[in-house]
This record gives sequence, C-alpha cells and structure tokens, in this order.
Amino acid sequence: MSPYLVRRHHAVRRLYAIQSPLNPITAQSNHRSIQPRRGKLRDLRDTWTRESIYEVPHDAVPIEGKASHASAQSIAAFNPTSHFTMSDYPFHFNAEIEENLVCVPPQIAAKIDFTKSKRLRIEGEVNGIRIECALMPIKGKWYFMVSKKLQKLCGASPGDTVSVSFDIADQDFVDVPKELQFALEANETAMDAWQQWTTGKRRSVVHRIATAKMAQTRERRVDEVIGMLLGSRVTESGIISFDDFENVNLRAGTITAVDVFPEAKKPAYKVTVDFGSKIGTKRTSAQITTNYTPEELVGRQVIGVVNFAAKQIGPFMSEFLIVGFYLTDGSVILAVPDRTVPNGAKLA
Repeated sequence: MSPYLVRRHHAVRRLYAIQSPLNPITAQSNHRSIQPRRGKLRDLRDTWTRESIYEVPHDAVPIEGKASHASAQSIAAFNPTSHFTMSDYPFHFNAEIEENLVCVPPQIAAKIDFTKSKRLRIEGEVNGIRIECALMPIKGKWYFMVSKKLQKLCGASPGDTVSVSFDIADQDFVDVPKELQFALEANETAMDAWQQWTTGKRRSVVHRIATAKMAQTRERRVDEVIGMLLGSRVTESGIISFDDFENVNLRAGTITAVDVFPEAKKPAYKVTVDFGSKIGTKRTSAQITTNYTPEELVGRQVIGVVNFAAKQIGPFMSEFLIVGFYLTDGSVILAVPDRTVPNGAKLA
C-alpha cells in the first residue's frame, strides 16, 4: 500500500511511531510532549496549514494505546486543537457565543469572589486562543466579550459553542510595552505621574500603544502618553496651555444610526457618527435620551472628541465622546455647528 500523504504537523509525528527494523521509534522516544504551552495553539494551526507533506507509512502504529490503524481520511481531517486540554486553568466550560458575548455558567460564577470589584480581569483561552479580558455584570449574569477578531481566530461565529478555560488575573497588573517602559524610566516626573494613574487608565493607554501595527506609530503614541503624564503635573492648578487645548481633537460628524442601549446603567443610545474619509465611522454611548429621539438624531451634525482611548461600557465599546451642555435637570443638549460643515472638520 502506498504511504499516506498528510500535512506536516509535529502532533502527527507524536501520534504515530514507526515500527520497523531500520527505524525503531517507540513511545519512549525523546520527542517532546505534544501538550502545548498556553497560547501556543495558534502556532500549531499555522504549522498545520503549510503546504509541506509528511509520509506516514502503512505499518505505522499509534503511541499511547490509540487505535492500531488510521485511515487516510481520518488523518487528513486531524484537528490539532481537539487533542489538547488546558488543565492549568481552574475554570472550564463550554458556552454559546451570544452575538459578541459569552456567559459564564452560574455554577462557575458562584465560585468566584466578585465582592472586590464590579469587573474582574481574567486570563485564559477560548478554543485554545489566548485571551485577556474582563468579566462584566449584565442583568445578574457575568459575561466577557468575544470580539470579531477573536471569533475569527477561534474559528467560531455567533451561535457556535466554544470551549473556555480561564483563571482570575492579577487585577493591578498592567503589561507595559517596552517602548513606554524605557520612556518612563528616562523621565522621573512622568514615572511619578504614571504611578498616580488608576490601573484602568494605565491599561487603556497601554492598549492603544500595543495595538499599533507600525513601530513609528507606537513611538508616536508613547510620546503622546509622556506628554499627557507631564501635562497632568502641570495642570494640577487647573490652568491649561493652548497646546493642551490643541491636543483635544474635536471634530464634526454626521449621525448615521442610533440604537437604544438597554444594557446601560442609565438610559442611553448607541450612536454611530461619520467623521469623514480620514477618520471614518465611530460609535459611542450617549446619555441624551431625555431631549432627543433616535429619529430626530439621525442626519444631525454633532461635535465629538475622537482621540480618547476606547472605553468599554457593558457589552459595548465606546470610541469617542459627543460633547454637549448639561441643563439644571442633568439632561444634555448637544453642542452642534450652526451651519453644515464637512464631516471631519476640526474645531478651532
């Protein structure tokens, strides 16, 4: 019988041991264990998709007491993730993706101490893909967000069931990028201000730096953070410079969609605004339900701060801030241009 041709994968090497007088390989061979370290399954999947091939002779037998023979079809359909269990996390469950959320089962949530914080940072894996996120309370249940990017990496979509393993992370830990760390160590004043920032604020700016794809962009964002830190020391008196005002990126945009935000603690809308071709479309949560209906907001021009770090509000990610004026009853009247201006126009 001709040898089976399958895609190269070191898990296949470990799954089969070739028994022949010329090449004796047994289960006691010096191959490394196929149990991957946390966060390495993506590497395995990448290896699996390469176009190289590996010959598995017809006299091959499995290691560790598996079935004595496997068909070419079953080998070709081998999924490296299906043979791994991440036992180093204390919490494990399977759950369905609800749009972009996963609900923690009540029996697991009951084992977690939520008394110290309303949001708990966790670290773990979804379908073998590494995650670091927060557990959020929504209507008496606990959820974490599964972004579209993460769904794609996991090979899952809304409605699919995924395998989840996690542990409670250090709530005060912030993984500072090396570029920012070097800059902080070189500036004592900035470091002092950094240590006064809350964990959430530090994590927010770190995320903005870490998600930059180009080195030049990361360096520019590091410079912006250092400027913010130095500015926070200068502005303790309440006086700001013109440069401080220039750093607030206020732009005009047109509302293209408005949806009710039922999960918000206070009545709010999910508002989508077009800020022109350079900035693009951004979404925000706005507590403007008292004075405006969704229908009268669509098509209206507004002013927004577009260079704030994204902020998680329940299951929703707010990407900018709509500006307005508070009335005595606490409701908000929008600040708007008195004439139509191009989307993306900067407030001077």
